[in-house]
Amino acid sequence: MRIMILCILTWSAIMAQAQQPLLYHHFDGTNLSLRWKMVNARTWTKALNDGFQVTRTNVATGEVQQFEVRNQTLRFLNSAADDSPKYVVAKLLDSETNHSAYIEDIFEGAEVDFSDVDELRMELVDYVLNTNHQLIFNSGFGFKDEEIISSETLNYTITGPDNLKLEFVLEPETYEETKVSEVKPTWENKKVTLEWNTRANNEVFFGYEVHQSIAEAPFEILDTLLINPTDTSSDQALHFIYRQISLNNNDDPYTFRIYGRDYLGLRSQNFKEVTGQGSIGIGASPSIDRSDLLNTNEVHLAWSLYPEFEPNVKEWRIYVGEHWDGPYESDSLNIDPSTNHLIRSLPYENNFFRVAAVDLNGKEHSSFPVLVTHLDTIPPATPTNLTAVIDSNGIVDLTWDQNVEKDFYGYKVFFGFDSTREMTLAHFKAIPISIFKDTIGLKSLNRDLFYKVTAVDNRNNRSPFSKIVKLLKPDIIAPLSPNFYDYKSLPGGTQLAWHTSSSGDVVNQQLFRRNIEEEVDWTLVQEWQAPNMDSTFTESNLLPSSTYAYFMMAMDSSGNFSEPSKPVVIKTLPKHDVDLSRWDINLEENDSVLFNHDFVDPEIYNIQLIKASKDQPAHIVALLDIDTKSFTDRLPKKNQTYSYFIKIIYKDGYETEFSEPKNIRYE
Repeated sequence: MRIMILCILTWSAIMAQAQQPLLYHHFDGTNLSLRWKMVNARTWTKALNDGFQVTRTNVATGEVQQFEVRNQTLRFLNSAADDSPKYVVAKLLDSETNHSAYIEDIFEGAEVDFSDVDELRMELVDYVLNTNHQLIFNSGFGFKDEEIISSETLNYTITGPDNLKLEFVLEPETYEETKVSEVKPTWENKKVTLEWNTRANNEVFFGYEVHQSIAEAPFEILDTLLINPTDTSSDQALHFIYRQISLNNNDDPYTFRIYGRDYLGLRSQNFKEVTGQGSIGIGASPSIDRSDLLNTNEVHLAWSLYPEFEPNVKEWRIYVGEHWDGPYESDSLNIDPSTNHLIRSLPYENNFFRVAAVDLNGKEHSSFPVLVTHLDTIPPATPTNLTAVIDSNGIVDLTWDQNVEKDFYGYKVFFGFDSTREMTLAHFKAIPISIFKDTIGLKSLNRDLFYKVTAVDNRNNRSPFSKIVKLLKPDIIAPLSPNFYDYKSLPGGTQLAWHTSSSGDVVNQQLFRRNIEEEVDWTLVQEWQAPNMDSTFTESNLLPSSTYAYFMMAMDSSGNFSEPSKPVVIKTLPKHDVDLSRWDINLEENDSVLFNHDFVDPEIYNIQLIKASKDQPAHIVALLDIDTKSFTDRLPKKNQTYSYFIKIIYKDGYETEFSEPKNIRYE
């Protein structure tokens, strides 16, 4: 009962979409049955009292007959079983019935919209009449004419309340019954699936009957199927009936007939019939074991199937296409099932072959495609007009002219940092277009970057490489800093020595200085431009006895500056204004030399007297303080020239240069 209720509710939704009363007919060659369905509950209710009039006109003779059609079901209230269709229709058409309560009882508590009880009555009656032929006429919503002469054209006009008018013309000699749609069977192991379209005939057939015959035995009705009530959906699957039927075995032939059931509850005279038998079928796809390319530009195909399925092969078929995903065309059909190899021609440059096994019920089982290409040793043309640019982020854009060969497959792009060495493939898959984007790390010392391109065809024939294009990578790496290795304090000055930056692209070096006691900011003292990169510097006009700090920086050709070098701190020496000639020597009679000076500066710590000769290197012979004004030095040998000079050491550590020498000849 629940299934019936759900079907009624769905039928109600469909009927609500109709705009005009519907007129159905069934003609069996002798009898004509007409049925009309109301879509307006008010008109339907009036018709229960007023009835309908059917006018039958013989078109040839002009003869007119009229018939009154009224509800005659009230007699069933006392004669029919309570759950019979007759009784249900009679109760719904009886004006004395409490229709709300009766309908609620029918639906057994299901949620029902009682806003229009008469519309519910109409829809329930219409649904019951779909499968009860005689009840259509008893209820007053149909007419049956049993006096049809095959040569006469008859016109039927149905009139009713609210100016209702429907017409139907019957030409018996040319009348053709609506055909049942084609049925597609799929035979499998001990089962078959029957499939047919319902959309095309849903205005004629309310359902279908399935009849079955086993091994040519008499037909028996197997099932009655209603059409999908949502057949107006755009989902194509809802426009079909799929009926799976179990078979007792695979040996007996089965025949099925599909009849239509129309809206007058009658079975169609025509049917669709299918015959076949179950089969274990082919449980696996064949495999192509060989696809040998011959020198004649043909292919030798060989295939196989699991031995247990070979008896179920009805024929082999070969298909070929230009692309893996098709479309495929028939190459060879009806190949003997005992054959497992053939030589076939190659219609395309690239040929994808499939071998299909057809089982005893006509079902195909296809292999995976295999690719066979023409013999080809000619490479594509060399890529031309290769250009490349690189931005500050290391993004490289390459372009070149597109190849136009029919069998062209793609490009391979290679890169390297040395054009004289083997270069590296810059990607994994071949590139189909003449554009490539690459990303290069910039934090390396390799400034030069090289690219070249080769074209590849479908047979992996490679063109010669394009001309190599060279790029200069943006330089973001700072040069190494210069490094001080020596320094010296001078009176009111300094002397520096350093190792210049070892980076090869340095174009500038700068020396900065700051007086630690008096200055906050650094001063650029000296700047050198490549290639004149000095590694020493002497500065004189500084404050004596002051502390100075120095650091250096290097700049490369891209404007990157090094880190500041490790600084050096130097304290300048005080300045002493001294005349180093204020001394003298004299040869004495006792083989000695008398040294005299007149220095009076109290800041002098000592005076070094130094002597040198041919036999003796320079050496200190005396250290004299400021108060010792003379010194006598003995001469060890005659016939020698002795050179004397001095050097003054101050108390603050300052040392003068050596004085000019003064010579004595000892004969």
